[in-house]
Amino acid sequence: MMHNRDVWEKIAESFDKTRKKPWKECIEFIERLPRESTVADIGCGNGRHLIYCAEQCSKAIGVDISINLLKIAKGKIQNMENVELINADVLSLPFMDNSIDHILFIATLHNIYGRENRLKA
Repeated sequence: MMHNRDVWEKIAESFDKTRKKPWKECIEFIERLPRESTVADIGCGNGRHLIYCAEQCSKAIGVDISINLLKIAKGKIQNMENVELINADVLSLPFMDNSIDHILFIATLHNIYGRENRLKA
């Protein structure tokens, strides 16, 4: 059985070609956040929501299990100094307590194997 990470590494380019714009609901959520917020986009993929977070908030952190998706996101945020990208598993995030003000967790939960792991996430 192929690990989730391996699947995302393999399909990163085709995923990026079909996911360009942030969801309307995410835009509405992000626009309500205070400008001085630090926002983490967990499962940021190609960065489509992360970029909008960076444009609206003081700091945006993108986390993804796929190095290939993070490379794609990095190419899109080259001139954005308030963005950080982290390669990590959602089950072991590298954040200190109270270091993130808001979290986006969009279209990610269903990719986590097992009910217990989804509850932990």
